[in-house]
Amino acid sequence: MRKRVFTEAQKESRRRWQRDHQHEQSEKKRIHYREHNEEMRTKNRARYAALLERDAEGTRAANRQSYNKNKDKYLAKAKVRYQSKRAEIRALQKERRIVDPRTNMICSSRARAAKLGLPHTITKDDLFVPSFCPVLGIPLKVSDGIWGPNSPSLDRIIPELGYIPGNVMVISWRANCLKRDATVAEMKALARFYSRLLGGKNADLGKHIQESTKHGQGNFDRDRNHVRSLFEE
Repeated sequence: MRKRVFTEAQKESRRRWQRDHQHEQSEKKRIHYREHNEEMRTKNRARYAALLERDAEGTRAANRQSYNKNKDKYLAKAKVRYQSKRAEIRALQKERRIVDPRTNMICSSRARAAKLGLPHTITKDDLFVPSFCPVLGIPLKVSDGIWGPNSPSLDRIIPELGYIPGNVMVISWRANCLKRDATVAEMKALARFYSRLLGGKNADLGKHIQESTKHGQGNFDRDRNHVRSLFEE
């Protein structure tokens, strides 16, 4: 079949008609989309799946190129769409977070890993959300947007290794706050210090530290070894 060739006058006439009837045509498209929404989505998914099956890498490269070329346009449309359906989207996100908090954990941890320059290779299948915190034994409960002591939180067992399988576990937000990036030796020293300080075994320790710090850093440095000797096993 021979391709039809249009003259410049015909092209200009068509462009003029499109400008004059742009609003009318846009409204027709919107009505058609609303009436055949699911059908069109199904067709688009099937078409995209066929493209991926035929040339997955080429299709993804074309998508990336199109996105980078029109990034501002896509972001503007996404912002308008989010603002128009903000309440609905947030309600859906809240429902999903309560049903399965792992998706939110993956998204948040991926952003933190990018910010800190850490590897991130975990997926939802690498996470298990227990009913109780394995550290403190308190029940874990997904909050409605406000973090609390009982909220499940993703912990990097060895912080510098990042979010990799075998180095993450779900504990309570309270336990994660207490741990942060402390080492086992630091946590032991902290526990030993305050257990003895509050346990009454060295009743004069608090007074001794206060007196040492009153006279500046030099005096505290001089008394540091004595303070440490009070806690020797």
